[in-house]
Amino acid sequence: MKTIIQFITIIFTMLLIVNVIKAQVKYNTKIILTSQSQIDEFSVKYPSFTEFDTILILGEKINSLVPLKQLNKASFIRIYRTNIENLNGFENLTHLKSILIDENLLLVSVASLEMLKYCRHILLRLLPSITNLTGIVGDSINTIALVNLPKLIDIKDLRCLNCTGLYLNDLEGITNIENSFFPSLDLLLLNNVNTIEGIENFSFRILQLISMKNLVDISNLDKITKLSSILIEGCRDLENCSTEKICSMINKNQNVEAYWNGNGCNGKNEIKAKCVSSASSPTAKPATLLFPNPATDYITLSKLTFTSKISIYSTDGRQIGSPVILDDQIDLSQLTAGLYFLRVSDGANVSNYKFMKQ
Repeated sequence: MKTIIQFITIIFTMLLIVNVIKAQVKYNTKIILTSQSQIDEFSVKYPSFTEFDTILILGEKINSLVPLKQLNKASFIRIYRTNIENLNGFENLTHLKSILIDENLLLVSVASLEMLKYCRHILLRLLPSITNLTGIVGDSINTIALVNLPKLIDIKDLRCLNCTGLYLNDLEGITNIENSFFPSLDLLLLNNVNTIEGIENFSFRILQLISMKNLVDISNLDKITKLSSILIEGCRDLENCSTEKICSMINKNQNVEAYWNGNGCNGKNEIKAKCVSSASSPTAKPATLLFPNPATDYITLSKLTFTSKISIYSTDGRQIGSPVILDDQIDLSQLTAGLYFLRVSDGANVSNYKFMKQ
């Protein structure tokens, strides 16, 4: 009898040990890694763990994440001021609530995030070497924030079928924000971005345009049927907010806010007055005709007045000199081939046109 009791005790103890080992698959204590040696010894120190709560990877002494290949799930990961060039080591990471990658000056690729099946929030900030966003393709991502990525020229690599929020801040290298892989987007925020070219390919309900210093034309918002709330703030060169879409939103008593912009685009009442003026006065409607388009040596503008002011802008919002006008013709010989914006200002009326130089 005593032998049987001892045997049962041994079996019970073994089962308890097995259950304890299984329970240790998740490590619930915050881990802070500040040296490459700690990264290299990770699998030795945490041999049975694949799921973690919080992991902080901090400091210039870290140059490789390859030894972290056992990572499968985590609640929060932050990678701050390291010398890594890529995220190799995250290939097996499939579930993550939030990740913050900031001030990693040598990081050139986030491609190793492509295996993420679940991730709620992604923030990339101050990454001066990043040129593309290949790897951010999670269908379960809720919000993406991109802040101060000076070499990023577009966001076409992003794939986010269930994103509700996209925040683009201080992306001075962006020349086009076209992306058709955000079908569930609710809020789009652009802060200090040089262009809204391509914005018509999005579908969203709320738009915030903040400190868009070179923004002169928002007529492409007319194509965004879902838009029902807009904030325009600090866009100093924007003088015409009375587009068809915004006028319609004001008439429907939808949310339209505008502050500290160019003359004519400050406050709902000011915009509404221009909407009414445009609707009731035929002289307030754009009367200028532009042809040929595309053009080679010159373009012709009809029905100009002596008070008309002409400006030409590149697609990134830069004003290109003062155009020479002779007999209603503008000389294009100094322009390189490409797409341009032409702005015609005549007192309170501003019209914007696109033309192609061949």
